Amino acid sequence: MYGCLGFAGSRFSSRPLAALTTFKGREILTHTRELAESLSLDVSLTLANGMKLISQVVYGDTDSVFVNSNVTTYPEALKIANEFKKLVNERYKLLEIDLDAVFERILLLNKKKYAAVKIDEAGEKTTEVKGLDMKRREFSKISKDTSR
Repeated sequence: MYGCLGFAGSRFSSRPLAALTTFKGREILTHTRELAESLSLDVSLTLANGMKLISQVVYGDTDSVFVNSNVTTYPEALKIANEFKKLVNERYKLLEIDLDAVFERILLLNKKKYAAVKIDEAGEKTTEVKGLDMKRREFSKISKDTSR
C-alpha cells in the first residue's frame, strides 16, 4: 500500500496517505510486540518444575514479528503461535496475522537479513536465508559461494 501511495508516478499517489500507512503500520507492530511480551505466551505450557515460559520478541519489521517462545518442540511452538495469532487477530479485525514458519534457530544480522533453520510438523529441517549476499542479485558469484 505504501509503495502505491508513496510513489510520485502512481495515479494513486498521496504522500499524506502514504505517511498514514507507515504510521499505522508502526503502531500495529508496536502494539503486537507489546502484546507478545505482556502475555508471556505460556498457553498452559508450564514446565514440569512449575517454571513459566517467558516470550521475547527478537525481531519485528513492517510485516513480521519473530517471537522466541522458549519452547523446544514443534507442537509447543505451534500451540503458542496459534494462541498469539488468535489474540492479535481479535484485536485487529481488518488485518490478519498468520504463522509463516517455526525456526529452530536463527541468526539475525540486520533488518531483513537473516539465516534460519526452519522446522515443519514432520520434523524436517530446511534452511531459510533472507537478504544475505548469497541470495541477493547484486553480489558476485564468488561472494555468494563464500557465504554458503
